[in-house]
Amino acid sequence: MLTSRSIPINEELQPAMIQNYGFMVVCSLPDLGIVHVSENIKDQTGKETAVLLNKPLSILLDPLTLTHLKETLNLTRFGFVQSDAGSEQPPQMPPDGEPDDTGVSNEERLSLVDAAQLWFEPTINGRNFYLSAQIIAQELILEFEPIRQGLTTAQFSHLLDRLSANIRQAKTLEALLQSTARQLRQITDFDRIMVYRFDAMWNAEVVAEAKRDDLSSYLGLRYPATGFPPKTRTFYHKYWTRMTVDVETEPVRLIPTVNPITLRLPDLSGSNLKAASEVQIKHLRTIGVKASLVIAITHNTKLWGLLVCHHHRPKFIDYSLRKLYQTIAQILSDHILLKSTTERLDYIYQIDTIEDRLFQQMTQNWDVVAGLIQFETTLLDLTECTGAAIYFDRELILQGETPTQAETLELITWLNQAVAQNIYATNNLGSVYAPAKLFLNKAAGILAISISKSLGEYVIWFRPEIIQTVTWNYPPPASAESPKNDTQLNWQRSFDKWQKMIKNLSRPWQESELMAAGRLRENIINIVIHNANEMRALNQKLGKANAELEAFSYSVSHDLRAPLRNIEHFTEILLEEYSERINNDGLEILESILQSAQYMNQLINDLLAYSRIGQADKNYNHFDLLPIINQAKDTLIKTEPERKITFDIRPLPQVYGDRPLIRQLVFNLLSNAIKYTRPIKDSHIEIGGQQTETEVTFYIKDNGVGFKDKYVDKIFDVFSRLHTQELFEGTGIGLAIAQRIVQSHQGRIWAESQINLGTTFFVSLPLNQTKKDNQEV
Repeated sequence: MLTSRSIPINEELQPAMIQNYGFMVVCSLPDLGIVHVSENIKDQTGKETAVLLNKPLSILLDPLTLTHLKETLNLTRFGFVQSDAGSEQPPQMPPDGEPDDTGVSNEERLSLVDAAQLWFEPTINGRNFYLSAQIIAQELILEFEPIRQGLTTAQFSHLLDRLSANIRQAKTLEALLQSTARQLRQITDFDRIMVYRFDAMWNAEVVAEAKRDDLSSYLGLRYPATGFPPKTRTFYHKYWTRMTVDVETEPVRLIPTVNPITLRLPDLSGSNLKAASEVQIKHLRTIGVKASLVIAITHNTKLWGLLVCHHHRPKFIDYSLRKLYQTIAQILSDHILLKSTTERLDYIYQIDTIEDRLFQQMTQNWDVVAGLIQFETTLLDLTECTGAAIYFDRELILQGETPTQAETLELITWLNQAVAQNIYATNNLGSVYAPAKLFLNKAAGILAISISKSLGEYVIWFRPEIIQTVTWNYPPPASAESPKNDTQLNWQRSFDKWQKMIKNLSRPWQESELMAAGRLRENIINIVIHNANEMRALNQKLGKANAELEAFSYSVSHDLRAPLRNIEHFTEILLEEYSERINNDGLEILESILQSAQYMNQLINDLLAYSRIGQADKNYNHFDLLPIINQAKDTLIKTEPERKITFDIRPLPQVYGDRPLIRQLVFNLLSNAIKYTRPIKDSHIEIGGQQTETEVTFYIKDNGVGFKDKYVDKIFDVFSRLHTQELFEGTGIGLAIAQRIVQSHQGRIWAESQINLGTTFFVSLPLNQTKKDNQEV
């Protein structure tokens, strides 16, 4: 005995109803006793309700059909037996939930039966019927519909072959759907056939349509998800088909309303005959439709859409034609999967080809930036974008339609601080990054990959805003008029049109694009690692060479200094002790020899200092710049006591670096400023600085003689001099030493100058060192 339960109020008030083009019989299991019949059964079979209820099914079905039904449903699994006389006997079933001698319980036995519909063709009182049988909620649901003029096997096969051929010939998904709708309408002459496609939120769009010429088109219209609640979607995904023959014909109920054994209403969720709900009937009446046929279209085992057929007069579709429609829907589902898979694989192959080409370009000279932008295939080709940006090695490069340099750098800072993922994509950047609302025409959507979080290095692809006008058949989702569920839909307005402007969004990024971006990130990182390994190997060789060079330089400096000291010493003796014996020409020659010896000695000292910058061990710390500035200033002023120099020292930030090297840097730059302001009567030197989130910048500005812009890079070369030794003394190495010190700190140094208006030297140093300098030779 099956467990009984009380009847919920809502079920008691909503008896099971079916359409009257057929009739229904419900049997208990496993004895096949009739527990429900539809109230129109006499009209269909000539048999009274009272004669059938609580009787065995054999009273209605002929022995051959009954035997076939039992065998097909495999009812022997339920212990079904027959007496010697052929009368049906109830089986000996164990109590609910308990296994029999085979170890299988009743519930487990029932679950073994296939819930799919099985079809037979019995004859009852001289009339031929289609019989659909299925087990739902532990009851056998039998649905009968009269056989009318349908398709022969040959006709079915011919139409199926023709439709299948047309489906195979379609080049695109749009053509596939449109061809299917048109071909099906030619067969059954429905007034309108539409293909609905669901989006990710279960809103539906009419993507294909075949109709009578005098009907207005619904192509492109959208329906909100409230019109397709989960229960409806579950039904179509499981049972595929729902037909309504005539909305004006009253449905018929089952007798009795409640199963007398289980005290339950029969479950008609998978029934073909089940009457349409009042909401569905109201909807069809409102749009002037009398009959409808809806068939599910699936994709990857998920509900993809619906094939919706409408007719403005009552229309019955024979089972054979419905089977053809359902078969075509299955073929259509397979071809949608095939076409989408083929298109996806083609696109993936295209992306893979571009990705391989970019990798080959980058590895040609092991140069990331050159490989991505300097060849025929560029970064822009990897995704369907309109612009791209690369921030690598402290250099920002933009391609195509992008935000400005400043906007892009701010975006990169936000990505580095707010986004934890190494691969990040959005088609609504303005919703998470407010400044993006200023450049939606360039970057409403981005796909970004992080190369190095510590260095803030990124590759970014941009997509612009796409403004769309979407037409809905109901108030669109999130609008004030939008219904919250299907019972709230205003059917009197069901085919009014609402237009909604969609803004701030770009086209969404495909999964294949995200995967390609991820692989590009891996390739770039591999190249960076390769270059780092190459640099490390080179540094090892250079370290050995530098050690040898340093030893050589010490030897050379010692060997050069000894004779230079002798020359300087003996010249001084001659000038001091023998000046009276030497004429004026001789004294001038001796003075020249002494100055040359002193110059050579200073030159050797500067060259040694220049060569040792990259070799010395560095001790990095944060410290104030002001004391170093003051110390250098005081030392240099003492060398020229007769001059009047005004110093304007403004607020200075802390710097992060090696104190002795920074002291040498400041000394060289300040010495340069003092030297080249000598011709100026009122010499003025300004020193200041500022700090950002990533670096410190300070400057030394003078009002000296200046130089032309074309020499702005040349001044940092070794032995580079823009003036003669007679005008301004020096070895031409001081600024080269300054540049090398800055480079060893991973910083930047540059100058701005105008003739007779002075020169400003700028130095930018990072707040923290992320790696030891590996470029020193």
